[in-house]
Amino acid sequence: MNRLKELRLKHHLRQFDFEKLGFSRTTYRKSEQGVRKISWDEWRKLADFYDVSIPYLQENDRYIVRCKYCKSKFNVYSKEEFANYKFCPKCSHKTLTKKVEKD
Repeated sequence: MNRLKELRLKHHLRQFDFEKLGFSRTTYRKSEQGVRKISWDEWRKLADFYDVSIPYLQENDRYIVRCKYCKSKFNVYSKEEFANYKFCPKCSHKTLTKKVEKD
């Protein structure tokens, strides 16, 4: 949950500032640390508050991967997943590029 902390610090907020959204200080701290699972409604509240998408908050950035050889495109949702692709799944060439899709 590093993105939650990153955004909180970027906006100069403290953990107890989220009480107005319905989070106690302890609840927000545990959510930020990844100890507590965040509900869908809570993700929505946080995304609206920060004016970002839920996948961005969850650190599920979407990458569009393209093969330079066969021009096929596919989606990857993390840097680690992209690192696993050594070759294009369609043509087997090692000519992949990635681009982050903006929110």
